[in-house]
Amino acid sequence: MAKLRDMERQLQSVVETLEAAKTAFPSIFSVLRNQFAANDVAAMLNASAAEESEVAFVLPDTQSKALLTPAQRVRRIHRLHGWKALTLEEQQWTMLDQTLHPELYKWARSRKRLKAA
Repeated sequence: MAKLRDMERQLQSVVETLEAAKTAFPSIFSVLRNQFAANDVAAMLNASAAEESEVAFVLPDTQSKALLTPAQRVRRIHRLHGWKALTLEEQQWTMLDQTLHPELYKWARSRKRLKAA
């Protein structure tokens, strides 16, 4: 009986550690790498990644903008401000980018499913 209680305590400890990792690791990857790496880590942990706006406080605004490629900048505007915030050229590029990199737009598909429901 004592062994069973010890095993239950160990299991609870592992579950608590995993829950902490689910919240910490995606945010860490978002800051150290980029939001796409954070999304990958979150998917591996079966968690949700922090939005870029949630971790923006870590880097000054000018520094975080300097770290973005033009593609990341357009993706960020699309994600945070919506389709209508993009220029016509950015909208056309986004349509092409969605075809070439559908894994980067999982958030858009889930957002469409939520709106449809």
